[in-house]
Amino acid sequence: MNKLFIIKILGILVLIEGVFMLPSAMHSAFINDGALNSFLIALAVVFVVGISAYFLINTKASVTPKDGLAIVTCGWIIVSLLGALPLYLSDSVPTYIDGFFEIVSGFTTTGASVISDISAVPKSVVLWRSTTHWIGGMGILVLTLSLLPKIGVGGFQIFKAESPGPIAGKIDPKMSQTAKRLYSIYIVITLILFVLLMLGGMNAFDSIIHTFGVVGTGGFSSKVESVGYFKGDYIPLVMSAFMMICGTNFTLHYYLYKKKLSLVFKDEELKTFYTIIIFAILIISLNLFLKWLWFTKRSFNKSHISSNIYSFYIRFCKCRL
Repeated sequence: MNKLFIIKILGILVLIEGVFMLPSAMHSAFINDGALNSFLIALAVVFVVGISAYFLINTKASVTPKDGLAIVTCGWIIVSLLGALPLYLSDSVPTYIDGFFEIVSGFTTTGASVISDISAVPKSVVLWRSTTHWIGGMGILVLTLSLLPKIGVGGFQIFKAESPGPIAGKIDPKMSQTAKRLYSIYIVITLILFVLLMLGGMNAFDSIIHTFGVVGTGGFSSKVESVGYFKGDYIPLVMSAFMMICGTNFTLHYYLYKKKLSLVFKDEELKTFYTIIIFAILIISLNLFLKWLWFTKRSFNKSHISSNIYSFYIRFCKCRL
């Protein structure tokens, strides 16, 4: 295991995290929400650590399976430790451990939160918190793969260690090209959902937050009531559809883009995923329907049949959230 080389790669990860943190700092400066100093301190620490690790170590090596595992494990820990700084320094959380928990939840797209009132948190911090979702959805390590060839390194072992699902093989002979293609698909899906949410009446900030939460599959929201804050059924339906799309392996999205439909339909993970979703929808819908029959006490009243069907349809759609 080449420890110096691993530190160099970790330096790249930290620098990338700093780049992703910049928009939140700029947003804080623009709206003057009081969190700018917190971001400036965090960015200073991030860039000092990243630059020191990357530029002060001059070494090249091939990535072994052990190196890949070490980079993935240490990488997520380090970016989480540094990513928690804006939350803690801005007093968005009472302790640094709480901030660390929040950011780990974001990067791992878990969605658990220790913040009880998100409306009291500076908007720039909310943006950074949700940005970790978007980064974690595809993986900052996958993005790093596109940069490794510039320092003479192949990244398949990192890709293999980072991937959350089974890998049948390389999508592309060059892993850097694989990373670029995967992120291209990821960005396109993100932009489409953002536009659809804007069309549904969300403002730009809420659209970004909920887009990151859906595409990253974590579920962080900018509202205490989450999706329930928004009126109507358009937004829940759009988000539900994209939850199912983004919940699938992005490798399959690439195959779909390349029109390799046979590889998509043969995927056991995809079949199992949608089977579980369909089964869950049927069970929950049946449960809602039985409760509806029980509480209305007029299940066979023809005079209200149209409104009853509409009511059941709305309940059916909402159950997917």
